[in-house]
Amino acid sequence: PALALGALGTTSASQGIDVVAARLGHRTGLLAQLELSVTVNALVAIITLTLLACLYHPPPAGAVRAPTATEWAVISVALGVIGGALFHLFLGRERDIDRLFIALAGAIILVSGAASFLALSPLLPATLVAAILVNTSSAREEIAGALMRADRPFYFVLLIFAGASWQPSSRAWFLPVLLFIAARSMGKLGGARLAARANHALPSLGPHWGRALLGHGGLALALALDYENSHHALLPHLVFTAAIASVLLTDLASARMVSSVVEPIGPPAPAPS
Repeated sequence: PALALGALGTTSASQGIDVVAARLGHRTGLLAQLELSVTVNALVAIITLTLLACLYHPPPAGAVRAPTATEWAVISVALGVIGGALFHLFLGRERDIDRLFIALAGAIILVSGAASFLALSPLLPATLVAAILVNTSSAREEIAGALMRADRPFYFVLLIFAGASWQPSSRAWFLPVLLFIAARSMGKLGGARLAARANHALPSLGPHWGRALLGHGGLALALALDYENSHHALLPHLVFTAAIASVLLTDLASARMVSSVVEPIGPPAPAPS
């Protein structure tokens, strides 16, 4: 559970960054750095949970030789790559938003279903499918737009599923959850400041830019829900409770925390004429 909690704590919400960027009307260097940090953190968390599922994968019934953890990891990547390549050919030059969304949803559902059937985490294959389609299709802007428009409705659906799936832990949970939230907050604030100092970026990012990464969003819930339903999970209800508590405490204030970091720095000064 410590590795799962560490992966959950790595993630940050991007909704607050998008809200502040829309309010400012332009993307500053700090906002670009925040977006990059959120993306890298998400990849680290997804890969960690995927490798954890591969490492503790139960042996298939009736198999002569159970695949190793490395082979399960290769299978996870292969599902995403093959699914992305097939649906890239299927989409062709299609540019209709509705058809693109239906095709993309079908690709993700198909790949996620295959991963779940094999008792693997569906998050990495689904991420690879979306990444391949967005970066290789001629309609990449339309696909990205369809994904962005569906982000908020699916987030509310995820919240409903998370609430319906939550069960109280049979063990004492209050202190571990409190320690998780405190450790994550200190790690985000301290780690961001140390990284900026090591790269001599404190003047441009500010000493408190890690505050903008405190928001916990839908990816944390998706990771926790995936861990809750996995076969190898230890203390799944405790991990799920920690994720829900962190999201509820930080998500509503995510945009405010980003604003408190971005607005004092402001946009870059115009170049002299």
